[in-house]
Parts: sequence; structure tokens; C-alpha cells
Amino acid sequence: MKRGARPLFLCRLAQDCLLGLDGAPADKGVIAEIDQASRRALAFDWSGSKLHLWLMNDVGDPAALVGADRGFTALAQFFAARNFSPEEQASFLKSLFGTFLPMLGRQRLTTLEPLLRDLLIGGNLPRGSGRLVSVAGQATAVLVVSERMPIEDGDLLVLGTEAGLDVASVAETVRPIDPGLAGVKLVALMLQGQPRTGVGLALTGAGLAAMAITVDHHADPAAFHAATFRDEPDLFSLFYRHSNEARSALDVLSRGETGESGLRLRGSDIHFWIETAVSLENGTFIKGWFRDPDHRIETVRVIHHTLVETDLSACWITHPGRVEFRNSLATATHFTAFLPRKTDGLTPLTAAVDLMLVNGERHRFRLPQSREDRLGQRQAILNALSQSTFDDALRDRCYRPALSDLQSRINSLQSIAATKRFGREGNRKVSIIIPLYGTTAFMRAQLMAFAIDPMVAADCEIVYVVDDPLIQSEVDYILGGLDYLHALDILMVTLARNGGYALANNFGVEAASGDRLVLMNSDVVPEAPGWLEPALSRLDQLPYASVIGARLLYADHSLQHAGMFFFKLAQGYWQNMHYWKGYGRDFPEALTEREVPAVTGALMILDRAAYRDVGGFTADYVVGDYEDSDLCLKLRERGGVCIYLPSVTLFHFERQSMASNQAQSDNGSTVFNRALHSARWSERIVELMRQFGEVIDVA
Repeated sequence: MKRGARPLFLCRLAQDCLLGLDGAPADKGVIAEIDQASRRALAFDWSGSKLHLWLMNDVGDPAALVGADRGFTALAQFFAARNFSPEEQASFLKSLFGTFLPMLGRQRLTTLEPLLRDLLIGGNLPRGSGRLVSVAGQATAVLVVSERMPIEDGDLLVLGTEAGLDVASVAETVRPIDPGLAGVKLVALMLQGQPRTGVGLALTGAGLAAMAITVDHHADPAAFHAATFRDEPDLFSLFYRHSNEARSALDVLSRGETGESGLRLRGSDIHFWIETAVSLENGTFIKGWFRDPDHRIETVRVIHHTLVETDLSACWITHPGRVEFRNSLATATHFTAFLPRKTDGLTPLTAAVDLMLVNGERHRFRLPQSREDRLGQRQAILNALSQSTFDDALRDRCYRPALSDLQSRINSLQSIAATKRFGREGNRKVSIIIPLYGTTAFMRAQLMAFAIDPMVAADCEIVYVVDDPLIQSEVDYILGGLDYLHALDILMVTLARNGGYALANNFGVEAASGDRLVLMNSDVVPEAPGWLEPALSRLDQLPYASVIGARLLYADHSLQHAGMFFFKLAQGYWQNMHYWKGYGRDFPEALTEREVPAVTGALMILDRAAYRDVGGFTADYVVGDYEDSDLCLKLRERGGVCIYLPSVTLFHFERQSMASNQAQSDNGSTVFNRALHSARWSERIVELMRQFGEVIDVA
């Protein structure tokens, strides 16, 4: 070590141990405790607001080290000689109890009982009392004290236990949400032993404080948690937040909850009902309704300390509506809210709700049990979304915080589980990416069309991305059987779970080999060979980051796609629209190549480099809407154009590439994605539609 350096820690365990926070000890003020049996001495010094300790072995003459007074009773004289303020005394003891002595072994704490006794009896400290709630087998305990007691997060409490003294760290202090606990605060502690009723010493930022502590110990954890789940939601949520053991038990209780998620007050028209509650890592989404014709409801609070904001009535967004009431439809107030959670990722399955009336009456019920699987959570939120009342406030304050974070977590779990090659290796100049979900109905028709097309057979790699593990074996069977019939270059990419259209394409592109990409839905089938050559030739003539779309036909030969444009709805959101959808295939204007605002994701032809340059499909859209127009707008930002090429003709059996029962459930995702897309691109869309002469009024 460089001469003159001041070590942070310097240890010689065989002879002595010097422990310091900074620098060398001062030359005065040293006091010590001597263990005559082991001939070990603990000495410490407080110098320049730094605490230094020595643990000495074979000390020889202790008097030479500590002088005449060898006991911790010298602490009072030490404080007096240094003229320590209460805050300095507390800081010193927090270092002593909280840092150094635990490093030296818990057995040394028992020798400090005389010190604690001296402080509590002769220290003239502020005094208070508290109830310490502890549970057998759990390190977490909750101290209930007056709100005037100056205990805050990070403070220490020295408590008596069956084994001697214990230093408990304060994990969190909270004010109860339950109005019935006014005037107190709850202190979550982490204990090392079973506490006992007696006197405790609080080492706080404001100084030292003595407390008479009454231990409320519960030997039966199951009975205790059942009682708090039912009657003491503040304790329920604190134990949930800080105790792994309690959390498991409380989740079991939550799963068994069968009570009603609302209330009907007899003798009045007050009805309050929670229809949907989804507990997420970043918060809780809640939707419901109430009738309160006389305006008697004052506040509604969710009692759970994992939440940053618990006042539901201060956060919700309301709108008028109608509900079934007494066998008829009646007016009601519908509400939606998102309550953000503290950054610990805990997701309680339910929580208590307190409804307070203006006359002081309190009524309690519970949130309905939340779904635990992320896909189920997402669908529950989407099912709660109503297009007729959706607006920017609901999007930004309720649905976007819930769905965007949830979608990000779902996306983060996706990965490639396996890849498998079929057929022969071709030139792989072009990769045709085809996600599969729910059905394989069109695979054979696609493969037959590819096989009879010389260019596809020679130059294309067919990449089937299995976005549904349930159909993996069926896809494998189909490709394995047709391998003997069609000499195609095929790659099967199986994803670990369903992640949606955008991620399936992104993973497929990363696994693919071609410099050119054809992004194709699994229900798109070429009408005839020769469809790809003109598209690639035209792409060579376009600026970088351009994309080509094809003429897509329904099974009855009517137009499904001849380019896309954007139409502004009454709510102010831009909807993707198709030119001449449903017209005959030979409608004259649909037979002309032209630039269009966007093209559909059912069939896109573009450079792989451009796709990767813009980050591929944006993956925060839910299920599968608006990713295609989003990609087109990103490509335009890079200088590309979107070209509709009618000479490239394929059939598109729209929406049949997904399970038949999904179209209805996608309504919520379409509404959300449209609002998200509009928030992201509205200004650019206005400019673009004016460029195409399609906007009459965008006010």
C-alpha cells in the first residue's frame, strides 16, 4: 500500500482487527469492553463523525489500551466529554449497533445490555409505547406506534429478544389507509429473533427514544393471516409487501376469496360495484360503476401499501352510462382507474376497498380476484375497454400505463425455442416470413403455389414462424410430409410462446437469410406464378426504405387491398382504411400503380436492411393491429415511399389466419392500438393526407 494512504478496511485477524469508515483513530476518547474469558477487547472511538472499532486478541495489559474505565458505562462520560447532541448520539449508536457489532458476531450484543439499561434509565430520553405484531416463523414484524414517534425508513430499533438483544432495521414506515387507525403509523421491521415485551431503544434521525413495547405474538400464522385478510387490511398489505412467507399464505387466501366485489346499501339507492380488477407489477387497473343519486359517497380507497396512490375516487375517470338495476335499465356512473404501484413488482391478487360516506359511515368489500397469467390479464383489460367512451384521458391515465407495461413484460419473455430446416438449400436471396397462429389451414395451398413458381423455388427461403406452441407438432408434420413432394427451402422457427404478430415477424427476420423480405400472412396465397419478380424489380428502382404492397383479393375476387389511407373518426383518432375495399378486382383505379400513404402488413416487400434499420415492427401494439401502418410511417421517416403494385396479385382470406373466435375479442385491442397509433403519428398523418389530397377537415 502506498505510504500515507488511509485504508478503508485493514484486517489482521490473527492478532487484531481494525475496522474504520475512514482514516485512523483519534488519540483520545477511546472506551472498551473486556471479555476476560476469551481475553478479547472491543474498543471504539468517535472522531470527526467517524466511528472506529478494534477487536483485540491477546491484548496484554488492557489498561494500556483503555485507561482506568473498562466498561460501556463509560459511554455517558464519553458523550458528555464530547458534548454530543441527541442526533449525534443516535448516529453513533446506529453505527455501533447497525454496522460493526453484527459484523463481529451477534453474541457480542448480549454484553451491551448494561449499556442499553444505562441509556433507558439514566438517559432522560423521550418515551413512547408501541404494539409489536409478530408471527411465528417470520422475520417480518409490524410495530404500531403513535404518528408522533420520529421513526422513519432506515432507522434502527434495539429490542429485547429471548436470546438477548436484537437490532431491527426499519424497512418501511407508513400511515394507515384505514381511517379507523387514525393517529398511528405502522413500522415494518426485520427481526432476527423472537421479541419479548419490555423496553426498546429507537435510534432515529431525530435522536434516541425509549419505548415500552408490548409484543402481540401469533403462534398460528394461518389463523393470523386469515384474520388480517378479513379485518386488518393495512397489516395484510404490509406483511404481503415485506414477508415472503406471508405472501405465499396471503395469495392462497386471496385465491379462495368468494365475497362480493361491491355493496348495496339497504334503505338507499347507493350501489357500488367493481367489474374488473387486474393486479399488475406496475399498478392495479380497476373498472366499475356506482349509483349515488344523493351524492353521499365521499371517498373510496383501496387499502394496500404496495400502491403509490390509494384514493380510487381521486384517480378515476368517470362517464355516464346505464346498468341493469331492479330488472330495468337505470342511469349510473361508470369509472376506470389505474393506481400506480411502488417499484417492487409485487402483485397482490386482491385488496380491501373502503367506501366512506359523508355522514362518516364506512363500508368495506374486496376487489375481485385478479388473473395471474399475463395474457389473461391483458384480455381482461381489453374486455373492459369501450369504444364509445374511449378518449385521450382514458388512454393516457388508465389503459396505456396498464397495457404498455404489460405488453413489454409479455414481449420480454419471447424467444426462439427451436429451428428446423426442411427441403434443399436454395439461393436464399429472398426470405418469405409467414407467422402461424392457431391454424395451419392455408399452409398446403401456400406451399403448392410456391412450388410451381420457379423463382420462389430457386431463390426464396420460406420461413414459417410458429407463434403458437400448440400447433408446433402439426406444422412439423405438414412440412415433413410435403418435404418429399415440394423441393423448397424451408425454415421452421418455433417461438417459446405466443407473442403476437409483430414479434413473430421480428424473430423470423432475425432467423432468416435473405437480403429481401416478403412479409406474408398465413392466409395469403399467390394467384399464379411470377408474382414476385415484378415486385423485386420495382423495388430496385425505389429510394432506400421503400415498401411495396400488392393487389389482394377476397375469395370472391373482390378487392381486399389496393393501398391504405387514414380516415379521422369522430373521436379524433385515425383509422386505417383500404382503397376500394369490396369493389371488383378490375375496378379501373385499382389497376394503376401509384404511391399510397401505407400498405397492409398482409403482404409487404422490402429490403431486410431497411426493416432492421427502423427496428422492425413496433411491438407495443396489442395482438395485431396498426403495426403495418406504423412500419410504413417509420420507413417514410427514413426517406422511403409506399407503392401499390397491382400487377402483383394474391388472394387474402382475411382474418382466417387467426382462430375463428378471436375476431370478436380483438375489438378492444383495435380501439387501443388505434389510439396509440394516433398519439404517435397524428401530426405526420395530417401532413401525409394533405399531401395525398385526402383531408378535408382535420380540426
